[in-house]
This record gives sequence, structure tokens and C-alpha cells, in this order.
Amino acid sequence: MMKKEDENKIIGDKIYRLRISRNYDRMTFAELLKVSERTIRRWETGKSKVRESNILKICLLFNISIAYFIKKEKGNDIHDK
Repeated sequence: MMKKEDENKIIGDKIYRLRISRNYDRMTFAELLKVSERTIRRWETGKSKVRESNILKICLLFNISIAYFIKKEKGNDIHDK
């Protein structure tokens, strides 16, 4: 079974790759999601768990399925639907 810290890091890596795919800096991304830049940094480094409501916002912003975050592997394609 995967540790919560590992799961947070995998989700954080996925968030980072999504953000970079649109060339958003952390501040812009934070403004779009109505969270702080510090929150984005903590998600991306796996130091903080992302609330489900924020995962849903990210899915809507990038037009992706929530399955992207449910799959545990790091290398999922962002357009898996």
C-alpha cells in the first residue's frame, strides 16, 4: 500500500506537469484556482494534500478527467479521459 506522502508527491508532480504544459507560473495558476502561491508550491512538492474540490477545479481548468489523478503512476498522459 502506498504511503500518503508518496501519493501526495505523485499528485503534486502531475499538478506541476499540468501547470508547466500551459506555461503558467505559480502565481497565475494560484490566481486561477483562488489559492495562494504557497499552496501550489506545497502541492507540487508533496508537502500538502490537495483537497478534492481543488482537484475538481484543476480538472475543469485543463479539461481532463479526474481519472488522471486517481491513477497512481507518475507518467499518465494528461489527456487520458
